[in-house]
Amino acid sequence: MKKTALTVLAVAALAFSLNGVAKEHLGDRHAGLGIECADCHQTEKPTKRAKSKTCKACHGDKVELPIFQAEERSVDFHESPHGKVRCTKCHLAHQEPVMYCNECHAFNKQVP
Repeated sequence: MKKTALTVLAVAALAFSLNGVAKEHLGDRHAGLGIECADCHQTEKPTKRAKSKTCKACHGDKVELPIFQAEERSVDFHESPHGKVRCTKCHLAHQEPVMYCNECHAFNKQVP
């Protein structure tokens, strides 16, 4: 599973470095790496969203990001001052990603 996670991260990094935003959704990229729906959704036929603990099982508890300077302060989007925010609030598996923080704030940042 760790080898798969490293492969996912490497492919994602390459996709983002080429154009800033990946052209496929997370679900497509995971499927392209041989990760099946049940691996994330925990059921053969997905009926519920994947849980953050499932994401973290492969990607780790915290993905290292560069600290983003905003509004004269440093912002680490994975360390919300508003409590725990599930991964899929921003990283939508089957839709374009969104900056969930921008429901209240105005960060000029794209989500991979």
